Amino acid sequence: LSLLIGLGFIGTVMGLEPAIRAQTAPRKPVPSAGASAKSERRVTVPVKGGGTVELVLIDPGSFSMGSTVKADEGPVRTVTITRGYYFATTEVTQALFRAVMGRNPSQYEGADLPAERVTWTEANELARRLSASTGRKFRLPTEAEWEYACLGGSEGPYGFGSDAAKLVGHAWFGGNSRAVTHPVGSKTANAWGIHDMHGNVWEWCSDWFSDQPGSGALADPTGPATGTNKVLRGSSYGGAVGSCRCSNRLAFDPNERFVASGVRLVMELSR
Repeated sequence: LSLLIGLGFIGTVMGLEPAIRAQTAPRKPVPSAGASAKSERRVTVPVKGGGTVELVLIDPGSFSMGSTVKADEGPVRTVTITRGYYFATTEVTQALFRAVMGRNPSQYEGADLPAERVTWTEANELARRLSASTGRKFRLPTEAEWEYACLGGSEGPYGFGSDAAKLVGHAWFGGNSRAVTHPVGSKTANAWGIHDMHGNVWEWCSDWFSDQPGSGALADPTGPATGTNKVLRGSSYGGAVGSCRCSNRLAFDPNERFVASGVRLVMELSR
């Protein structure tokens, strides 16, 4: 039962979700002066062994992070991202994971399907190896970077606003996935050109899990210095409608295989 709850299978019927707070994020990020003005908006990084990583530039800005739906999502607070960063437009595919790591832990096999059953430790090592082979700095996103990118300027709980009925066009979740993963990028992207931020597979963040995420820094928060579990975001192919909200969080052991855990990459700007 705990696994089903973690995946979000409980309560997949649309319209049964609790009342959700409105975001107050601007429709577009508010750039810091000169932070990323000269950087390319979209980049493609070739990967040794085959494949590429497609990324879009996320400008600095402030947004309303968290919600009142669950205790571990609050309090709602204004968070500022002071440095721009590149964010992968899709989850890491099995083809890319195999090219970099030499293996594929996924249950549902397919080159263009998201890599799943990936541990946090493996996800972190994937980013390290990509950094070494490409000369660019890859890493996992912080929770704040992830939620900011998920919202894409939206003022609602989802990257497309507040109308949960639109989730079917943006996500593979419990209501339409037939309990399997699907090719990355096959659903509508958010306003910033990012696909699959809702559903398909959960995505690891760099932060240690805290049940009081609002207690840290409000500028570029990175979570607690230590902990037991790492954070997963975005829900999965088994997720309920409410589980797919941008502010929803899940905690899991970084060295254990979660049935629906995948990877989303961040690349730092060249200095």
